[in-house]
Amino acid sequence: MNPIPLDSTRPHAYPQRILIATVGGSPAVLTETLYVLTQVQNPAFVPTEVHLLTTTLGAEKAAACLLGENGSGQFHAFLHDYGLTGRIHFGAECIHVLRNSAGIALEDIRSVADNEAAADFITEFIRRKAEGDKQCALHVSLTGGRKTLGHYLAAALSLHGRPQDRLSHTLVSEPYETSVPDFYYPHPHDVWLERRGANSKVLSREATLTMAEIPFVRLREGRASREFYGGGSFSEVVRHAQRSIGPVRLHVDLRARQLVFGDTVAQKLSPKLFAFYCWLARRRHEHGAHVWVHPAHDTPLGYLREYARLRDGFATEALEGKYAWALQGSEPTPDQQENWKNDFEQAVSKIKRQFIDQLGDAATPYLVTRGGAPISGYGLALEPDQIRLS
Repeated sequence: MNPIPLDSTRPHAYPQRILIATVGGSPAVLTETLYVLTQVQNPAFVPTEVHLLTTTLGAEKAAACLLGENGSGQFHAFLHDYGLTGRIHFGAECIHVLRNSAGIALEDIRSVADNEAAADFITEFIRRKAEGDKQCALHVSLTGGRKTLGHYLAAALSLHGRPQDRLSHTLVSEPYETSVPDFYYPHPHDVWLERRGANSKVLSREATLTMAEIPFVRLREGRASREFYGGGSFSEVVRHAQRSIGPVRLHVDLRARQLVFGDTVAQKLSPKLFAFYCWLARRRHEHGAHVWVHPAHDTPLGYLREYARLRDGFATEALEGKYAWALQGSEPTPDQQENWKNDFEQAVSKIKRQFIDQLGDAATPYLVTRGGAPISGYGLALEPDQIRLS
């Protein structure tokens, strides 16, 4: 029996559903978020497991308040009150203490080094969860912990999140958010809670909890770069992502026989492929829209002229002999025409493969593409002012 295809618009239907949040001094953000996801949201998103990211101080408080001794904590009370016992996995092993590069646990986030360590830890955690199971949907909450931790969570999800993943912030009405320290979630029965500084009590079930889903840009989709997907610090991953969406500029350095895409130096092409690419880049740079070439309608003469500019260091006799008919202005025989067509298409394919192997989707603007009218052909789609030849 074939499994039902997963639909990224219905994350609640995924077999694995993971809630991830950061917490600081207020572990109630977990039960508040769970209440909205399971009791307010329709359809309900019932996590199969929960993970908290926090400091050593936050971990101690979360374990004491949410888990308690022998299942006496607020998390277990919530499950009991709403008939979810046994459906959501959350234990001490699911409370993850942020650590620096030396593996030392962070007591708090106070310094620049602490922030960098937290960013790296959170990014790597989200990456592992996003890559670990395609049948898993992540729900990431920004509600708890320091503001910088929320920023890193959102950034990590942008870098590694998938269509089925969600980002949210839970909102709690007053006075429950700031003035009722023992509020963890609205109980389904009457539970009175002390209101700080007011010498009065409030019913927990009268609290209003809502959730704001936060859209985020998914930078991961379609990328093939190992550097983008792989490990590395938060700043390194961001730098690579920025490079992939940064200004599109092509610099053709003829003296060094080097291509530079934006700020990225490309791996060197072979002399023949470099000359072929230079030919198309020069046409686009010098002739604007009239750049499209096709082996059925254009001879290799322009390609040979570009190749001749690069003679220093390698010979051209073999290539000139192969395309002597073009140099002589003769019509090619069917075999010569077929050879030129094959060489042309292989050059386009090899350039594409080498660019994508190095840059992933960031190579897209620089690839040889098809276009043109009324007769389609091949060329670069860059604007002429985006190309510099030197």
